[in-house]
Amino acid sequence: MSHRMLDTAFGILCISQAVACDTVTEQTQPRSPVQEQIAGSSPKPLTDGTMDVAVVPHAPGAKSSSVDAACAGISAQDREIGPFGDRSQITSVSPLVETMTQLKFSWSQLRGAMIFMRATPGTTKQWLNRLGYCHMSSIAGSVASGADGVADPFAVAPVDMTVEDTPQGFVVYIRTRQVDTDLAKLVLEASKRLLPNR
Repeated sequence: MSHRMLDTAFGILCISQAVACDTVTEQTQPRSPVQEQIAGSSPKPLTDGTMDVAVVPHAPGAKSSSVDAACAGISAQDREIGPFGDRSQITSVSPLVETMTQLKFSWSQLRGAMIFMRATPGTTKQWLNRLGYCHMSSIAGSVASGADGVADPFAVAPVDMTVEDTPQGFVVYIRTRQVDTDLAKLVLEASKRLLPNR
């Protein structure tokens, strides 16, 4: 049976059996145009300078070439610590919550963390994204979903990252790729451990 015939048959089934064929849609609160572009593909710079997030490479040698490309010109220390090396500039951490909708129903879903940072001389959202992208590429093979007690939100679950400007600095959105409350809680807790007083 052709794909066209299967699609037609499925459509008839949905109508005749009153099957709910709608899919779940998501809206990030807050959600920027940059976040709309994140789709879990291979890492690449987006048009406004922010970075898509690396997926774990599987081909031999793929990780090293990906890290080399992501981390060109970035010191070994910055590769290790990522965008949160100076924790004294982190002012607060808040839950990242999205509104999920299906048919006429809506509910709030924890997806990760929002990390607020002060502006410092020479720091831009493009540079923070480069540091984050490099750091995630460097640790891609060692990310342990469900890891606990870690002060690195990139190391506890596969995540996406974007950075936006605020009047006083930046906000870093760290969002789990998978809709999973437990993983999102781990990301949030790991983000809170970055606070200077933790």
